[in-house]
Amino acid sequence: MHRHHLKGLVLTHGADGAELFAENGDHFQVVPQSSIEIVDTVGAGDALTSIIILGLSNHWPLQQTLERAQEFASALVGRRGATISDRDFYQSFTQAWQ
Repeated sequence: MHRHHLKGLVLTHGADGAELFAENGDHFQVVPQSSIEIVDTVGAGDALTSIIILGLSNHWPLQQTLERAQEFASALVGRRGATISDRDFYQSFTQAWQ
């Protein structure tokens, strides 16, 4: 991180979750619930990344950001396709996160 002047780094590990390394040395990890149903993993990484960006933009605590990102990605893999046309799918998250 120092060598490339990174402020943070997020590593995804698929079914094993993700971890976030912060510039100050903090380290956060999250793993998906073992009970989630996996239908299609296409878009899971993008889903996780989008919520990481949302959390950083909204100044959420990093652990909370990572947990929300994992929660969203876990819900997405339970559906077919990288995007969901049902707006209720997204609204349930935005309402819970306000």
